[in-house]
Amino acid sequence: MQKVKDIRNYLDDTLGSKYPDSELRSFYNWILEYLLSYSTVDAIMNAENLLQNQTVKDVERIVGLLAKEKPIQQIVGYAWFYGHQFSVDEMF
Repeated sequence: MQKVKDIRNYLDDTLGSKYPDSELRSFYNWILEYLLSYSTVDAIMNAENLLQNQTVKDVERIVGLLAKEKPIQQIVGYAWFYGHQFSVDEMF
């Protein structure tokens, strides 16, 4: 995984047997927003950009937590609801 677009392939390869494609697309968008502050359009426009080593490590950590079925909202610490961002943490 070296480029922004490679994150999607990494998600497919690592989590494709656990999650439907629509959820993997959602994870991709969450990860790009959280780590790179990218919108969906930014992701398309910057698909060929190289990732920094720390970003690759962060993606791997997030995917590892998703593999353990931790909700993406808890991983990133927020969720969107009706256009508002809310803080999210673990219940216990």
